[in-house]
Amino acid sequence: MADETQQRSPATASDSAPVSWPLVERRKTNQTPPAGVERRARDRTFEPSRTPPVLSAAPVWPFRLGALGAAFIRAFFGDTDIDSATYAAAGVMIVYTLWVCWRPIGYRNDTRSRIQIVGETGIVTILCLLTGAWASPFAVCLIPTCMLAGFAAGALFSGQLAFAAIAAITVQHVPEVGAGPGLRDAALWSGLLGLVAFTSGLAHRAALDAAAQQQLTLDRVSRLAEANSLLFSLQRVAQTLPASLDLDEVLDSTVARVRSMVRHDALVVYMLDGNRFLPLRVIGSAPRPPLDVGD
Repeated sequence: MADETQQRSPATASDSAPVSWPLVERRKTNQTPPAGVERRARDRTFEPSRTPPVLSAAPVWPFRLGALGAAFIRAFFGDTDIDSATYAAAGVMIVYTLWVCWRPIGYRNDTRSRIQIVGETGIVTILCLLTGAWASPFAVCLIPTCMLAGFAAGALFSGQLAFAAIAAITVQHVPEVGAGPGLRDAALWSGLLGLVAFTSGLAHRAALDAAAQQQLTLDRVSRLAEANSLLFSLQRVAQTLPASLDLDEVLDSTVARVRSMVRHDALVVYMLDGNRFLPLRVIGSAPRPPLDVGD
């Protein structure tokens, strides 16, 4: 117990020497590390996001514009006559391609993205059916569609959409050109779209593995950061403990600590001994008598 004649200073020693270690500052501000798990909270259950992440992959818009350009070359620079259906399909394809280039469909494996991709496949399939089946200049636009499906949901989903489009177009194409040429065209487009679905599915799997590895790395970094901060806090606590358990050394260390933290003119340290407080250290004051507990 210390007898102090002046008020405590506004700034203590711990305040005058703030710790600048970022890990400790993070613990003081209670900020959750980015993409990590806050394990100091009482509720330590980690619930992953229910929304599937948007995977990073090659952009589809160059392939869309390339497919649109190839379709225009086949439509307007070929040997066949251009009818009104081709003009209408070209207008629809231009508007849709520009729209999805401006507002692209995300590579997200959720219901909304799947519906958008299915809708795009239906639009391109209908345009092909209206302008000549496999002879349609817009059949090439199925390539970026299958690529998008593979990037978003994998090779299986892309293959399913490609199979549905191939079956619908082939059913119309075979009666128009005959069984042999029709099946040959269908086999050619099946191989091409199947290759696109397979390669885009591989990209989807690689992106998933990379995202999982990144999340694992961030979680490990978060664990190491918390361990480092706890070790540093333990070191600071250990530094505040006395180096010895000898009573005189403990008293000297305590007096030195108090004198460095509190501005004072006199200081007395008492220790309880039975029913009395004995003055063991007296600084800046006359000798003090023992004090009874009742006093």
